Amino acid sequence: MSLNRQIEVWLHSRIESFRHADRPFITLTYAQSWD
Repeated sequence: MSLNRQIEVWLHSRIESFRHADRPFITLTYAQSWD
């Protein structure tokens, strides 16, 4: 698995955990920092 793919999978899992914690603002900010 390429590094980019690993980051993508990891980031997705982080977003999911943030979403389940009901903190969409933090999720958005965090996701944008990876752009």
